[in-house]
Amino acid sequence: MVKKSGFCLAILFALGMCAPLLLAQSTSEDVEDAFARATQLHQTGDIEGAIRAYQSILVKHPERVDVRSNLGAAYSRLGRYEEAIASYKEALKLDDHNETIRFNLALAYYKGALFVEAANELTRFLASAPADLPQRPNAVLLLAECQVRIGEYKKVIESLSPLAE
Repeated sequence: MVKKSGFCLAILFALGMCAPLLLAQSTSEDVEDAFARATQLHQTGDIEGAIRAYQSILVKHPERVDVRSNLGAAYSRLGRYEEAIASYKEALKLDDHNETIRFNLALAYYKGALFVEAANELTRFLASAPADLPQRPNAVLLLAECQVRIGEYKKVIESLSPLAE
């Protein structure tokens, strides 16, 4: 009888030690499934559904940069630029070197007619983005457009001169 109760205690102890690992794996898979579903909603045009799904994920996993970035894109697609900007800013707090998010933030500022802020983000983007990044030529043109809109005409020439070559 002593052997059985010792064996039972050993099994319970082992299960107690393994349960957090199994739970963490299950939770990780659940989050990835939820993210895949949210992304699918986004891609099929159910933007409101995608927003709700992204927000639901962020309640339990606020550290997810990819979810915050996609949430910003969803808001932007609906023309909700203030919310998009807030979402992109939160994502950049978690990953300050993510140039795609920085570019998308600049686009949200631009689409929201916040040209000074867009120009500032585009300048930061161009200062740190690799030369072969696909968004780079568009960023230069967009920066020049912002500079025209805020009356910085000399800077427009400086921005566009490298493209003339």
